[in-house]
Amino acid sequence: MRSTDFEAWATSQELELAQLYRTLNKEVFNNRLPEPITIRVVGPQDSLCDAKVLPEDKEIWFVIELLAFGSKTEVVNTMLHEMVHLELYRDTPELASQRYGHNETFERLLAECQRALAERPLAQV
Repeated sequence: MRSTDFEAWATSQELELAQLYRTLNKEVFNNRLPEPITIRVVGPQDSLCDAKVLPEDKEIWFVIELLAFGSKTEVVNTMLHEMVHLELYRDTPELASQRYGHNETFERLLAECQRALAERPLAQV
């Protein structure tokens, strides 16, 4: 893939992910999370995970491989996961840093958000 082809693909992915973020923010988080937020498509050298949230910068990174080879469900679940990090950071920045935010509070909130999403499947997702 030429760099201009990749840039066009990455831009289209970022726009779709930004729409997904807005939809989940409205439907699951009742618009509590920051907007606008920057969504970036990055290479595997930029993150060891499928995605990464930078709450201070209001930015979420998605690794190319997840977008190219992951299912729509994996992408939605990953976005929801990163948005839970943002919610925790918004409410209690000191909790968000514990174990990269993967603590009991994180797990409880993620489960609540997954239930909320399951109860109301989104046409746009």
